[in-house]
Amino acid sequence: MWKLVLYDLFSYGILIYSVSLLVSYIFIGIYSIGETRRYLRKSSFTDYNLLASSNYAPSVSILAPAYNEGANIIENVRSLLSIHYNQLELIVINDGSKDGSMQKLIEAYDLEVVDILYHQHIPAKQVKAVYKSSNTVYKKLIVIDKVNGGKADALNTGINLASNQYLVCIDVDCILEQDALLKLVKPFIEETGKRVIATGGVVRIANSCIIQNGRLVEVNLPKGFLPRVQTLEYIRAFLLGRKAWSRLNGLLIISGAFGAFDREIVIKAGGYNPKTVGEDMELIVRMRRYMEELRLPYKVAYIPDPLCWTEAPASYKILGRQRNRWTRGTIETLKIHRILFFNPRYGLLGMFSYPYWFFFEFLAPIIEFIGMVGFIFFAIIGIVDWTFFLALLGFVLTFGWLYSVFAILMEVLTYNQYKKRGELAKLIFTAFLEPFFFHPFVVWSAIRGNIDLVLKRNSWGEMTRQGFNLLPGAVVQNIPLASRLRDGFFGYLNIAAGWLLMLVLLRITDFIYNGFIHQYPGQPAYIFLLSLLNDLVFFLKINLIFAGLYILLFLASKRLANIITVSLSIVVTLVSLGLMQYFSLSFVPLGADLYGYSMKDIRQTVGASGGINTGIIVAISTVVLGLLAIYKWVSPGFKGAAKWINLTAGIIAVTWMITTIF
Repeated sequence: MWKLVLYDLFSYGILIYSVSLLVSYIFIGIYSIGETRRYLRKSSFTDYNLLASSNYAPSVSILAPAYNEGANIIENVRSLLSIHYNQLELIVINDGSKDGSMQKLIEAYDLEVVDILYHQHIPAKQVKAVYKSSNTVYKKLIVIDKVNGGKADALNTGINLASNQYLVCIDVDCILEQDALLKLVKPFIEETGKRVIATGGVVRIANSCIIQNGRLVEVNLPKGFLPRVQTLEYIRAFLLGRKAWSRLNGLLIISGAFGAFDREIVIKAGGYNPKTVGEDMELIVRMRRYMEELRLPYKVAYIPDPLCWTEAPASYKILGRQRNRWTRGTIETLKIHRILFFNPRYGLLGMFSYPYWFFFEFLAPIIEFIGMVGFIFFAIIGIVDWTFFLALLGFVLTFGWLYSVFAILMEVLTYNQYKKRGELAKLIFTAFLEPFFFHPFVVWSAIRGNIDLVLKRNSWGEMTRQGFNLLPGAVVQNIPLASRLRDGFFGYLNIAAGWLLMLVLLRITDFIYNGFIHQYPGQPAYIFLLSLLNDLVFFLKINLIFAGLYILLFLASKRLANIITVSLSIVVTLVSLGLMQYFSLSFVPLGADLYGYSMKDIRQTVGASGGINTGIIVAISTVVLGLLAIYKWVSPGFKGAAKWINLTAGIIAVTWMITTIF
């Protein structure tokens, strides 16, 4: 009885939370439409060229912290120097880089050490030297070389040296649109009733784009799956989410990649906090809190134009580090400013913005992870309402797909950056793959972020860059489709050979086990050979499906293809294990050939095998760990032999199938 009560509480709790989250997404999506239309209509009457050349335009200091950005730093600085704006200084802060970034800057921009007045308004680590260029072409450029202290400390150093009214903080690996700065400072000029303390803009993914002389000359949808799915993620977050929050004046974050700030308020609020890895969000919350406590009217604005292009992580390792850090930064910020939680003294900030981040940003991955673990637990003890589960899963997946397609539609109707043939279809297809191949990894990275925070692992995690495509007019190399298909096929053969080894070992173990608990049948060698031949037939049939799936996934990502295929092989092997368990108890010789049975038959058969006990748990763990060990250490060693192993198994299986027919 208690199991059913617990299951009902769990199920309806997840349902209520899911519906609440989806309702908030609907509100955000609808609320962003009007604000985006208003902005586009208003911007159509703006002449940015007048603002760029005017001596009355706000003075701006661009702060670009750099740590081990040697792959892109010369092009990135050139991009920043090419910005057309009159009242501008560019401050690059080298935060103790170890990859020769400083030397590259010195050589590329003719830098020399200069004596310059430095007021330490905000505590920061030691400055080694300040450089300016001997070439008047680069007169706006200032480079600070300092002891490593992290991004927040580097930005505080730049704030101390900056002399202009507004600060634009940018990651040095970003490429800016030519009118980006003009659009970013416009809200500071326009707003008269409230003081604009910060503005942010849209960040887009530059992977596979063409960069020439520090400028974006050709926009391409990323060819890799990971950068492409992040492109979709950024479209949803920036074009829908942040625009709606800006309309509410409830923004809690300005992207650390590109944002503008009122220097006076930044200094009064205490600058960036070097003790958190989420310094960009924490600063905005602290500035807002400062203005709320002084009862000063203010606004945090947002620009929906694609102003900044950055390189997204192209590997799961780097992506995991990034999302781990984002999670820790969010939690640290919420903890530091927990006084805001449902505190009416702070108005919208305390009653709406902070609670939303707490319930739907901080708790979302935790609840989702608990939901996954809970589902597995209830499935094991056999009380899952499959109709309810499938209905809820279908509802959530369908909503997610529709929301992504809506975000893509908004992109097409507004800025339409991806105009080439097939790019829109690829983006929509990516939306369908995201819940299965990207989102679970992001959830797991967030869980690891929570664990690391509890264990006080506060490292930033190095973000290795691949570098932009810098060749003028260069075209990203396209590998012929036939070659990619061949590589995918031979890549799968190694996995298949490893899986075949596990199936053979499983059959041998099963035969020996049954011999011990039961009497061996007459002609044991014949019975064993018969079972093994049936296994080979099963192996051949399932490989026809798995090989095709692997090759299709391989075209998107080799790592993705490996993860999905290995996961499916484990599931199929575990079901085979259940069938073997049933055989050992009932003496019904089903073997491992799943093709002979419907899903209903398999559920009944596996259920009749005696349920879950300690022995089964040990067997499952052994099979899973054994398969993973084979895939990691044994399969790569097959190399050229893999094709002969699979060919031999296939010939034997086909021969046996023909023999049984005739």
